[in-house]
Amino acid sequence: MSHNYCHGLLVDIVTKNKIGGQELNARSFQPAAGTKTTFSGFHSLEFNSTFYDRCNSWASNMDWWFYNRSPYSTGKLDIDWYGEVGTKACHRASAAHNRARGLDLCQIRFSNGWMMDSNWSHTRGKGSLQARRYLGVVANLRRYFGTVLTAWYNSAHRDHIHFDNLTSVQKIRTYVRSDTTLVQAAAYHLNGESIAIDGDWGPKTGGAYRRLIEDFGLTCYNPTGNTTDAKRFLYMVIRHGIANRPAGTYKYSSRVCGPI
Repeated sequence: MSHNYCHGLLVDIVTKNKIGGQELNARSFQPAAGTKTTFSGFHSLEFNSTFYDRCNSWASNMDWWFYNRSPYSTGKLDIDWYGEVGTKACHRASAAHNRARGLDLCQIRFSNGWMMDSNWSHTRGKGSLQARRYLGVVANLRRYFGTVLTAWYNSAHRDHIHFDNLTSVQKIRTYVRSDTTLVQAAAYHLNGESIAIDGDWGPKTGGAYRRLIEDFGLTCYNPTGNTTDAKRFLYMVIRHGIANRPAGTYKYSSRVCGPI
């Protein structure tokens, strides 16, 4: 027996084929692990209107970051289109997709043909430009959406980044796997930490996090204590990740406020 999980849950729906002014391009099929994703063409997607507005704001900001903060080796990068695998899904019990309030991001393609690929970039190795670019995208999504699920979260998301607005943007939550893996990935790819990206906030993750805070110039702030400081932390992850620079290259503040 089939079930329509969307029944009664779809509210204020708008149909769009762009976010941030760039086209949305449909994934043609599920790629093999570690390969670049292919796409079949453009199509319109159904969004909850509030979620769409948030997607639009994020995409416009993401475009700014790549154009203004990419490394000298690549030059300014213009986003050409976003690859995706959909918003609304009435064939399965997924809370965000059943409300058209979740989007699965497969790729960001630039006008010169370069990309951030959700199935490929994170596999490129410790501290690589591609892995850092993936990290920068994830951190920027987390500044706009409360839930961001990645390849580091579980194997079901190894080929796309899921994000939704069912949860509000919050502090860095040490008890939430998606936030913990983001911090671990930042420590691993930006600071060269020998740390597992396993979602367990133990002593090693706590130490790596404190070193990141110090290198970012954030010792006066508490990203695990409030949302505003969490956004400051994420800002620094984005800045280093998109620029392909190690932690400490840029400082949020030169003030020293003591140990955290």
